[in-house]
Amino acid sequence: MLRRMARPMFQWHRAAVSEPRAERVVRAIVALVPAPATLLDIGCGDGSIARGLTDRWRCKTLGVDNQPRSDAVVPVQQLDAARLPFADGQFELVLLSDVLHHSAEALALLREALRMVDPRGWIVVKDHVSFGLTSRMILRTMDLVGNLESGVGTRGSYRTFGQWEQLVGAAGGTIDQRVWPMCVHDLPWRIVARSEYQLLLRVVRGGSMR
Repeated sequence: MLRRMARPMFQWHRAAVSEPRAERVVRAIVALVPAPATLLDIGCGDGSIARGLTDRWRCKTLGVDNQPRSDAVVPVQQLDAARLPFADGQFELVLLSDVLHHSAEALALLREALRMVDPRGWIVVKDHVSFGLTSRMILRTMDLVGNLESGVGTRGSYRTFGQWEQLVGAAGGTIDQRVWPMCVHDLPWRIVARSEYQLLLRVVRGGSMR
């Protein structure tokens, strides 16, 4: 009953916030990495970002999520993302878009992503940057509102720049390019959900830089 009553709000949020945000994330990723032949989107949600990338690149795409959504617009498998049944180096690009701050196993998940990516490929991480209590409160509120319709839980594990470097290094990777600040929201939402809270990372295996 409550979800039916909230349906107009969800529809408004998708049109005013989620869809423009997804398009900006897609454009930023396309500018960051060459077109891959194979893409794995871990924690793909409704698949809108993977679909946008697929439409541009014409790549072979697969999404995985521990809570597959009925409205997903790409093929999705229900899998435990920290233990994925794919071969080493199977994908040219592995995407983790706003996933790691939800995960209780972020290190294991990033290690899996690095295992599955081709040695010449990339991991792309879209996530948030924490600058203290105020930023964490704003990000947590954004998460609660943005995930209300899908029912995805929010852990709120927001990291500083230093913590991102530590996490990637511990997983066996290197950040070789960073997009920050990253504009993903229109005005007026951008006044609160600031571009400084948004981050895009290009990660490679080991210590190699390209």
